[in-house]
Amino acid sequence: YVLGRAPGWSEEVARMAIVWLTMIGAGACLRSGTHISVSFLVNALPPRLRQLALWLRDAAILAAVGVLGWSGARYAALNATQDSPALEIPMSIAYSSLSVGAALVALQLALSRIAREPPALDPVQW
Repeated sequence: YVLGRAPGWSEEVARMAIVWLTMIGAGACLRSGTHISVSFLVNALPPRLRQLALWLRDAAILAAVGVLGWSGARYAALNATQDSPALEIPMSIAYSSLSVGAALVALQLALSRIAREPPALDPVQW
């Protein structure tokens, strides 16, 4: 803006950065237990039903990230030959964030189940 003309690449970098940060942040939020949730119904259940509800939740999350990861990989492969207008890098770099984020969420969910503990409630713990 100082020279009267904004650089064309800044908006594109900001858009790609926010997508990557969002997808990587999803795994980090799952790890720290800071995803938005309404848990008063689950907390009101008896312990055995609560465990069943949490397993069903985890299965739904795995199904969702499975579809997201698979679709993201297909979309990245489909657009691998297309370059971004300003940076002239393959658009598959931006679209691969879907698969990477989905893999991180699935990995974090699996690791929390292997440890047999729910994700932490305090984000400072990690």
